[in-house]
Amino acid sequence: MNLSKLLISLYLGLLVNIGITFADGHSRGPTLQHIGEIKFDLIATSMTEGTRITGTFGNGTISFADGGGGVLEMCVEDGYVKANGTIDFTLWCHVTLDDGKTLMIKYAGIIVGEGNMYDRLSALDVLGPGNGMDVWWNEMKMLTGSEKYAWLNDTMIVGEGVALQMPDGNQPGIVHYKMYKLVHSN
Repeated sequence: MNLSKLLISLYLGLLVNIGITFADGHSRGPTLQHIGEIKFDLIATSMTEGTRITGTFGNGTISFADGGGGVLEMCVEDGYVKANGTIDFTLWCHVTLDDGKTLMIKYAGIIVGEGNMYDRLSALDVLGPGNGMDVWWNEMKMLTGSEKYAWLNDTMIVGEGVALQMPDGNQPGIVHYKMYKLVHSN
């Protein structure tokens, strides 16, 4: 009798595990697929009120891993510095694609710095994750009327910060991201 109860328990356990796997449709979470990079100048940045920050960016490029891209003309930032020093930001960017169509990018993210991040930014060091920053991620939403790049309208994009340097007088700073799209697991 004990053997039959054990077999029934094992059988039911197997059915439950199979059901869970098929119910959610995934055996693991989503993956990231590299789709390109964005590089542009950090023209100016300043505090506006309290801990709020603003910045202007431009003179850049967006390039896609499978070819093509465009000229990033201008971005405007609205953000704030949290009490713990984390930078929480949103940018809106205007891009002219290589087919002449417009691409609007809205992205929001955070930068979590290492202990001396602000001193190093003031010293005009080039920083990135593992080099003055613990975390630099954002989520991007893109909209375009371009047929060639219409796939961007329905793609969830994650930006991984690579390099950030503050401007120095008339010399712009740098901003560099790698872009990834979220892909469902099988």
